[in-house]
Amino acid sequence: MDLNKVLDAVDERLVFEAGRHRYKLDGEYVPGVTTILGSKNKPALEAWKVRVQQEADIETAWQAMQEWANFDSHAEFVSKFREAAGKEYEHQKQAREAADIGSQVHALAEKHMKDILGIPFEILQPPSEQAQAIFEKSWLPWEKDAGVVPLAVERRVYHAEHKYAGTVDLLATVEGRLTCLDWKSKGVAQVEKLYVEPVLQSVAYREALGSLTGETWGGLVINMPREGSGSVVAHPITGNDSWTLDEAFTVFLACKVLYVFDSKFNRKAKK
Repeated sequence: MDLNKVLDAVDERLVFEAGRHRYKLDGEYVPGVTTILGSKNKPALEAWKVRVQQEADIETAWQAMQEWANFDSHAEFVSKFREAAGKEYEHQKQAREAADIGSQVHALAEKHMKDILGIPFEILQPPSEQAQAIFEKSWLPWEKDAGVVPLAVERRVYHAEHKYAGTVDLLATVEGRLTCLDWKSKGVAQVEKLYVEPVLQSVAYREALGSLTGETWGGLVINMPREGSGSVVAHPITGNDSWTLDEAFTVFLACKVLYVFDSKFNRKAKK
């Protein structure tokens, strides 16, 4: 199999519209994997949003009680509270900051892999010291120990039968096996955890790759810590006693059905 030849043929059929974050396969719009999974309910994420917002509100209220001794009215308290809290929800702020670090580490890893492959890549904004530390102390040691040999970086794939597409972070051999890798940025306390969405994402990419290449691909979800002192945790996506890869792909396709129906319903509702 000539992987680059296969992926170049993909690029001739599949176009990504970055501005609207959507794909066109042979001129027909098809949903992306991450967009499809965005329609899935995420109870753990919602619980996290509530928790961090409560913590932020408690801190703001405490500061208010300490610094603003007396209020002339309820309206004055509300006004000062809102001013101190800011316009951005705490979970939005934390998610944005985490995304910034994650994007920087991702860019460093992408450049590193493309340098190995001899592909020019420029990081437009210099990464922070924190991102550089995570890359050097977490990603590079794991990459060496795992024997990662990059094959392709940030390449588009599609599944012609099931009509979806996506962009894979890294295709490589890991310990000699063809592997689809997906990077995630996590807090140190979260790197050991594997949530269902990355599993479904990995399975969807691997099924697409299998349909394109005729090869069987392994999958790894790489949880990289947002703090430089943590270690990478690589989660193999293999199934276990509770679920199989076939079941996971069936669930992904069910999410696609939900996404497509929801999109049609909302378009009709807007008319």
